[in-house]
Amino acid sequence: TYTVTVTAANGCTKSATVTVVATSTVCAPGVNVSGSVFNETVSYNGLSATETPIAGNIVSLYDSNGFIIAQTQTTAAGTYQFTNVPNGTYTVGFATPNGLAPTIANAVGNASVSDTGDSDMNPNGQTNSFVVASADVTNVDAGFVATGSISGIVFGDTNGDGQDTDVDPTVYPNVTVSLLDANGTTIATTTTDINGAYTFDDVLPGDYTVVVDVTDTDLPPTATLSPQNIGNDATNSDIDATGNAPVTVPIGTNVSDIDAGIVPPATYTLAGTVFVDDAGNGLQDNADAGLKGVTVFLFNANNLNDPV
Repeated sequence: TYTVTVTAANGCTKSATVTVVATSTVCAPGVNVSGSVFNETVSYNGLSATETPIAGNIVSLYDSNGFIIAQTQTTAAGTYQFTNVPNGTYTVGFATPNGLAPTIANAVGNASVSDTGDSDMNPNGQTNSFVVASADVTNVDAGFVATGSISGIVFGDTNGDGQDTDVDPTVYPNVTVSLLDANGTTIATTTTDINGAYTFDDVLPGDYTVVVDVTDTDLPPTATLSPQNIGNDATNSDIDATGNAPVTVPIGTNVSDIDAGIVPPATYTLAGTVFVDDAGNGLQDNADAGLKGVTVFLFNANNLNDPV
């Protein structure tokens, strides 16, 4: 109950008593958005069962305009909760920890953000949008998995034994190497460095194919490929006759020594003598002296204009 007093310009006052009556004696409870964040250390399948919770992950709540309206951190159990969320359309975003990447999204088979047991986070680190309509939204979960790498070297297999050893000092820089996923789609391309080495980082667990471009112009034009998988796996050549090498990357594993051996073309020594043919018989007789300081050129039989 309140008293309201009104004062006119001439100083006259008038008071009245006002009573405010609440329509309900109990405030409606706030609506909550909650879920959990997990690290797939057991199996890479997008499912949260038996996996490790991630504590301290920063979780953001976005409104329909893409603005962050609330942030929180996961507990030691990997859980989080936003309270008193008004009705509306929202998205939840998760910070990606170092060395991890978003796991498979919606593994249970639908895109609902409130289904149980899987990760609802897309590769961009955010969920699909969802509607809050006077009821709690739970199980908005996010899963991460440790990434690995694939690396190797393109080496000159001088003796053709399929092994990269001390007798094979040659390496090939600037050679194109591609990484294909299990569907045969190229997902990354790089070139070898000055040491003939290449690396693909941030590789999710799975099956891949490394493809060395055996037609690359930085390789000898008449070179052949080393025999595949002969001897020590750390030093042998892993590519087949088409330049392909299958690779499986377990969770958080750096797979190295996916190498490619290139057998350079055989080389030979050409030697001879330039001499004065005193007798004019086309033969170097004992009396025919050699000529010093004469420039000798070597030409390819298919190109007599430019020396090799």
